Amino acid sequence: MEANEKGLAEAPPAEQAVGSSHRGLGWVLDAYRSLWPCIVGFACMRIGAAFTIGGMYVGTDKGLFTDGPNVATLAVLLVVGVVMFQTGLRFRKAVVRRILFASVAVQVVAVLGMVAFVTAGLYSSTARFVLLTLVSLSSTVASLYWLRRMRGASMATAAVMVLVSLALSEVVIFLLSFVPSQEFRCIVSSLFALGQLPCARWARGTERAYQIAVSPSTSDHYAFVQQGMAGPRFLAASAAGCAALSFVLGFLRGYPHGDPIQLSLDGRVLAFVLTEVLFLALLAAVLRGKSETMTVGVFIIMELLAAISLVLYCMFHGHLSYGAACVTTLNSVMSAFSWHIIIAFMTYGKRDPFYYGIVVWCLWVGARSVGRIVPYALGMGYVSDSHLTGTLVSLALLVSTQFVFVKLMDVAVFSVRAQATQQAAAQQGSEEELPVAADKLSAAVRPAAFDRLLGLDDDSGLKDVREALMSHNAEVMGRQFLLSEREVEVLSLYASGMTQKRVAEKLHISATTAHTHITRIYAKTGLHSRQEILDYMHEYVENATDTR
Repeated sequence: MEANEKGLAEAPPAEQAVGSSHRGLGWVLDAYRSLWPCIVGFACMRIGAAFTIGGMYVGTDKGLFTDGPNVATLAVLLVVGVVMFQTGLRFRKAVVRRILFASVAVQVVAVLGMVAFVTAGLYSSTARFVLLTLVSLSSTVASLYWLRRMRGASMATAAVMVLVSLALSEVVIFLLSFVPSQEFRCIVSSLFALGQLPCARWARGTERAYQIAVSPSTSDHYAFVQQGMAGPRFLAASAAGCAALSFVLGFLRGYPHGDPIQLSLDGRVLAFVLTEVLFLALLAAVLRGKSETMTVGVFIIMELLAAISLVLYCMFHGHLSYGAACVTTLNSVMSAFSWHIIIAFMTYGKRDPFYYGIVVWCLWVGARSVGRIVPYALGMGYVSDSHLTGTLVSLALLVSTQFVFVKLMDVAVFSVRAQATQQAAAQQGSEEELPVAADKLSAAVRPAAFDRLLGLDDDSGLKDVREALMSHNAEVMGRQFLLSEREVEVLSLYASGMTQKRVAEKLHISATTAHTHITRIYAKTGLHSRQEILDYMHEYVENATDTR
């Protein structure tokens, strides 16, 4: 694990949010100047992948040669994810850098290999599939490297990085979509991929994202993360909602019979303008402090884009390019949202950041790929009437919309109930109710199977309750053995598992003083170890409280 990633949750809070109305453009540029290495590096990664994997404003995608390599990549990442889940594997700083270098090297070799195969007339379907899979896998891993660097960032900082990098990359992708030479596009792709390496070196000389003085608001991913109990539920709901809407996106990319939809010139312009306008609008809303932008707001935008694209498909049945333009924009916006919540997962979770990136990416791309092949699986390639396709897409969109908002409402309800239970558990005036309330809260916030799969199985939501219970037990022992007020504080922290040095730091006393207090506690209680203290608390203090 990177040394400067430790203790991110303890980073000092910002003094003022970026959204203050009196902050000008110059202040914003200055506040986020250290993000430019990540912005440029992430944009280079995306440009390099878009030339070979994506539709690149030519079409919605490349059919088998888009989703096929993505599915192969998904299979590889799932294996890696399972290993990381079972072993708790974490990557050190030096290893993370080597991963980026290896990813860039594989991508460059694969892309230049395409040029060589085309020039030699050996570019068969099999060779194309293998090389595109290598590009997909390497670019995905590189994207997770850049998102990893954003771990611990505020909602606004993460949104700025993702939205600005995507807005910049869209300009380059759009312009180069008019270049007819495939070989030239491959060479450009490899150059952009190589551009990630100097950006990574540049980034090491700037402050980290979590050090940027921008405070999160109370209604974004990161504020929910700080609330502990609601954090896992909120992130799980976001990931599940993203997967549900991705399924609809996959369906729309192959409307109505599963074949890629080509974009005409006016379709390309419409897709580009709409994408840039939405990215800039989202960015402006974030900088104005509208924290709901990247939570509920972006879901509404994506659902509207899906609905509008379906309407355009039906209105202009003989000219699907207009609907495809909205689908292209929807794909870009969903990419931004997915990468944004990956940063949120990395910020909250205790596992290696790569694990969260793999899980969310697999949900997002996996659901989209499944939706993409549904028209083929249902035999729609042989259906001349597209009404059935439109009806199924409408139904899927309706279900996904309801699913997203039901999940978000569940999070809100859970948060209210859990906080109420936590407050009741922290009421030390009623000693009889404390252990009972703590048990109820423990049962209420126990992570579900889906949460554990997402790596959201950390028990930080119970931290306050456990501290309250330990403090209660220490006070009871203090009355029994006539401990001083300071000795009770030391006992509470020491029994919770802190070392003598950590107890001293927590109470702002010297290590010698902490050692002296612990020695006196042992002498007064007649106990001789931390385990004996815990056993006494469990056998006498808690049981005595329960029987009152």
